[in-house]
Amino acid sequence: MQNKEIAQDWTLNPDNTLAQNILDFSGYVYNQLPTNPTLQNQIVKGAVFKMSVDQSILDTKKSLIDIASEIDMFVIVKNRRSFKTKTTYKHILHKFLDYLNDKSLDFLYLTIGDVDTWLNYQNSIHSPRTVRNNLATLSSFYQHLMTRNPDTFSVNPFYKRDLPRIRNKHKHDQLTNSDLETILGYFREIDRHDMALVITLLDKYGWRSGIFEDMTINTTTKTFSSVTKNHDIHGKLTQDEIAVIFKHNLLGSKQNKWADMMIRHMKILHSRGLLSNKPSLHDIRRKYIKQGVKE
Repeated sequence: MQNKEIAQDWTLNPDNTLAQNILDFSGYVYNQLPTNPTLQNQIVKGAVFKMSVDQSILDTKKSLIDIASEIDMFVIVKNRRSFKTKTTYKHILHKFLDYLNDKSLDFLYLTIGDVDTWLNYQNSIHSPRTVRNNLATLSSFYQHLMTRNPDTFSVNPFYKRDLPRIRNKHKHDQLTNSDLETILGYFREIDRHDMALVITLLDKYGWRSGIFEDMTINTTTKTFSSVTKNHDIHGKLTQDEIAVIFKHNLLGSKQNKWADMMIRHMKILHSRGLLSNKPSLHDIRRKYIKQGVKE
């Protein structure tokens, strides 16, 4: 095997440091030519110079990447996500950058070992569902970087990491009919009929709470269309439901405008012993999840 053939058979890993690449290449050469030390040294010296140049070019390319701007672009690209989901993406990404800063790590030079260490830390402070959501967001963002910079990033260190298992929700997480009537009665009593309507629709159709942000309604055919979790959904509504949706200006409303208030009041009801459990908006549609009904 000739010098050039050996050098060409080995590829620089753009996700490694220069020292790691030199070490890897040296080991490769010594394995290929175990009985020719002179030729080994010639090949390694020539390759080290080339790798130094390649690494310098790679470092320059990475130095031009502005992570903050890339995060903003990543969120914009996810244009069919709800406002709350986009806000969550940014929160997760910036929290991860804070973690890296505390550990003196650079996002642009992450290794799989760095990610595994972070995962161990995440598992110690968060629920399995939160860890999985955080990992999915970071993996998606890194894939975004790879797509925009294919000659700079080659391996997604977040891809196919070991994930914590999520325990099945207990049966009592699903709202009982009595709980639902208590919640509806409470909101009507405090003259928040819009909130009562939202809960009624979430329970009836199994909608997610952010459905109104992108919803459009055809009053002639009594049909609606919207986007939730990046999926197009559509269906029929009653005339009364359409009238109340328009009356309370729910079309185009962002979940963050009313969701926190709604959850806060449901927690108050639970603290007074008026509900069998402390529900979330997700629990209102849980019967659809258990039945396998998709939006």
